[in-house]
Amino acid sequence: MNYQLKLVTAPATAVVPVADLKEYLRIDQNVEDASLAVMEDAAVKMLEKVTDRKFITQVWDVFMDQWPLSSRGEWWDGVREVAISTVVTPERNIKLPIGGNATLVEFSTYSDETEFPETVSNYIFDTIGPRARVGLKIGGIWPTTVLRSLNAIRFRVSIGFGNAAAVPNNIKQAIKELVAHMYENRGDQNEMAIPPHVLALVSHYRREKLGR
Repeated sequence: MNYQLKLVTAPATAVVPVADLKEYLRIDQNVEDASLAVMEDAAVKMLEKVTDRKFITQVWDVFMDQWPLSSRGEWWDGVREVAISTVVTPERNIKLPIGGNATLVEFSTYSDETEFPETVSNYIFDTIGPRARVGLKIGGIWPTTVLRSLNAIRFRVSIGFGNAAAVPNNIKQAIKELVAHMYENRGDQNEMAIPPHVLALVSHYRREKLGR
């Protein structure tokens, strides 16, 4: 299943302020503040990718073109002219390309007739596994509205631990350590990999990828 993602609301603050980075690196002057801010942002993105999480709460739209389909499991030889609904049926559960520290803000569809979304309400949102999932309630069906051809289904999700104060301390320490590594190895492209001791700090928050 192909997804399109769009950032709606960016994180309100940095996870680790420049002032804290300067204290950690024992930097007294201000001439490198902008560079440290860029390094902090890069470190956050690298560690968010490693852990498959977002740290500061942010809002994203996840779009799908159509409902995912599953086979009914029927096999035959040759050619048979039948309705497509006799061969495949919409999946009852949809796996989203986001980790589990998320909240589903809105679930909606767009039809060919209007640009205004239609809210979907007969679903359950699950964040137990390595991927958030949306599933139908018992007896529910997905909307039968004729969907527009592109980005017809939208999941708006809020994802993250909260504000900077809510981000676990070992994640903040990992960001400081990674920024320190970047700062000490500026210009050396061979030293841009995340050091093992930094990965160890966030290992508890790395989500299991089996079954992806």
